[in-house]
Amino acid sequence: MKERVIVGKVRSGLEIVVKSGGEVLRGKRLGVITNHTGVLDDGTHIVDALMGLEGVEVRALFGPEHGIRGNHAAGVAVESDRDTKTGIRMYSLYGKTKKPTPEMLQGLDALVYDIQDIGLRFYTYVWTMALAMEAAAELGLEFIVLDRPNPLTGVILEGNLLDPRFASFVGLHPVLIRYGLTAGELACLLNRERMLAGGRQVQLEVIPLEGWAREMWYDETRLPWVPPSPNIPDLDSAIAFAGTCIFEGTNVSEGRGTPRPFQYITAPWIDGPKLAEVMQGEALRGVEFAPIVVSPNPLPGCEAQAKFYTTECHGVALTVTDRRKFQPLLSALTLLVQIRSLHREKFQWHPEHFNHLMGTDAVLKAIEGGRRANSIVAEWTADQQRFAPLRQSYLLY
Repeated sequence: MKERVIVGKVRSGLEIVVKSGGEVLRGKRLGVITNHTGVLDDGTHIVDALMGLEGVEVRALFGPEHGIRGNHAAGVAVESDRDTKTGIRMYSLYGKTKKPTPEMLQGLDALVYDIQDIGLRFYTYVWTMALAMEAAAELGLEFIVLDRPNPLTGVILEGNLLDPRFASFVGLHPVLIRYGLTAGELACLLNRERMLAGGRQVQLEVIPLEGWAREMWYDETRLPWVPPSPNIPDLDSAIAFAGTCIFEGTNVSEGRGTPRPFQYITAPWIDGPKLAEVMQGEALRGVEFAPIVVSPNPLPGCEAQAKFYTTECHGVALTVTDRRKFQPLLSALTLLVQIRSLHREKFQWHPEHFNHLMGTDAVLKAIEGGRRANSIVAEWTADQQRFAPLRQSYLLY
């Protein structure tokens, strides 16, 4: 069957607000939670766009992981500062605190959230949103989400529900790994289902997208791709990240510092040709594996996140041949199981991080017990069946 490509012009929530002259924001003292992805189609940053609207007052800026400008490495604390262009105070939500403090919010009427996410539980931006919603609810502030597309479509569900015992900043609330919602839809779910701390609810408004259909991949929106973080340079990396992010919880490189982050899975001790042969024999849908030799050489400032920095590594290049059939988590777990089987003496877990990424310790225990990936993934069907009708109630598109 020929792949169906939906072509249309999508307008972000920010575009809608600016087009209206900022009507929904007028007369409010605003704090803006954003980064380098909060831009208009022409590249104008949200702060510059809002500052140019009559009656719109931006009092404070809040930055997530990677910082306001997106130039900090994964997991690196970011310091608070001032915006060099406007002089507005910038507060880091990925440093001493991940939740806005009452002192940071003093004098504000509303928080505005505008960040391009990639629709995965272990991507931290939506948890910055959730914690900011909690802070706004505690102080009686309004919370406004300027919605953006889910780059991986809004129709595909994958993974397990997070076990609250393993809640962390790579998974704060019980949703699927691939939850099939925009940030605005997820905000509605978290709010109305009283998942925020203390069961609080915030005064929430979502400025929806125009022209977005749930079946759309990001490259079908006609919106420019702004890398949401240094190691997600393109949509291909985002698609692979939906599965191979789990290698962060092992001593195997997930491809940071290579030309194809999250698509090159390597280590100095892996037998690449053998692993590629085994993986091709798995006949996984929508993906192929080929041997690769590469030396991770990360972007400046990101060296600490690249395993085996400047060391020759061997492994496989993962190439998605049909993104609609591709099952990232099944493929990544199968690859992990095979690497562990082929190189049991070298393979190591980073168990705490792996369990947080998976939102459970059951997966690690299952693999250690000799279970195959497909049997582990099959057990997630019940979680997906539980989540699907809950999610349905919050679909805006």
